Parts: sequence; structure tokens; C-alpha cells
Amino acid sequence: MQSTALTYRQLSRMFNAIVMLGNRSMANVGADLKVARFIRALQPEAVALAKKREELRAPPAQEDKPALPAPAPEEIARLERALLDERFEVALPLAFRLTEADLPKEKTGADGWKNADGLGAIVADLELLFDLSDEPPAA
Repeated sequence: MQSTALTYRQLSRMFNAIVMLGNRSMANVGADLKVARFIRALQPEAVALAKKREELRAPPAQEDKPALPAPAPEEIARLERALLDERFEVALPLAFRLTEADLPKEKTGADGWKNADGLGAIVADLELLFDLSDEPPAA
């Protein structure tokens, strides 16, 4: 596993995208296992982020003190933006990046298109979890 620096904003996008793929029929079992590895790697930080966001909205009470009042909505938004820009290190199994061959395919039947719907947006949100090595280098 490779230690990688991310922002909580990146984590949020990547985790939501990988969970979306986890709820679809992937191309093969190997692709399902790649998705599972990434969910397992990102989930602890995603849960921690959700807890931090909740604490911004309703600060926890302390034993000997009453609960603090919730901050104003503008303050919550400012604090949440700052939180999402925080960087942290996470170990990711980048040797198992997803590729085009791993992606869900359209299935047969009236709703079969839903399995492959929105893949462009999902792949964009996966960021470094998806191997886009065939892209031309940035200028």
C-alpha cells in the first residue's frame, strides 16, 4: 500500500464514487475485489470525516459543562470548507487501480442501462483510484 496525501474534499468525492461502483455489477470478480479494497482503505477516514462534520453542526457536550449552542449557518459553512481543505495521509492499494476493463457494463433488460449510467462522472471523482495512463500528458 502506498501512503498518499489527500484533502477531505478529495476523500469525500472518491469514497462516494467507489461506493457507487460497489453497488453496481462490475465487469468481473477482480473488479469487485478492487472496489472492495478501496472501500476498505477509505472507509475509516470517511467515517471520521462524517463525525467531524456532525461535530461542526452540534458541538458535543462535556461532562461538567452544558452543550454549546450550534454555530450560525455561515460559521458552519466556513468551518466545513476549512475542514474539507485539510490534508491527511491514507494508505491506498494503488497497485489495484481500476481500469476501463473493470467498469460496469450495460446489462440486458429495460433498466439495464442504469448499471453503466454516469460512468464519466464517477471515473472523474475516482481521481487516482482509476488508471488514466492513456491520457496525454498535461501541457
